[in-house]
Amino acid sequence: MSKIALTRSDLNSGVRKALATFKKADTSHGGYVQPGEVKKFKGPGAAQLKAVFAYAQYIEASGHPDKNTMVSLKTMEKAVKNLENGLRTLAATKGDKDGIVDGNEIKFASKAGAALARFTQANVK
Repeated sequence: MSKIALTRSDLNSGVRKALATFKKADTSHGGYVQPGEVKKFKGPGAAQLKAVFAYAQYIEASGHPDKNTMVSLKTMEKAVKNLENGLRTLAATKGDKDGIVDGNEIKFASKAGAALARFTQANVK
């Protein structure tokens, strides 16, 4: 995999791709993604999606998730957008402050934020 260098456009594409993947994982079409559905996902970025899902579980359960916590698609969208905004803030304020998410900023990101950046790199670039 090449070095991470994500522009604002790349982050937007990565967020859309992640949300589309989570919507596809909702096999019951009930508006909730279950942990088992995320575990079944195969392909580039599977491990990263699991980390982002764990962050969404934390939001859904108000800070007290367990391994069986289902996540609504609305909460999933909120979680991914929060991570995207955090990455943009890091790109503008940390590292080389050039507005591009790269290794200089990833080291300051949360586990889920870094996972979203790696998922975007694997699926968009």
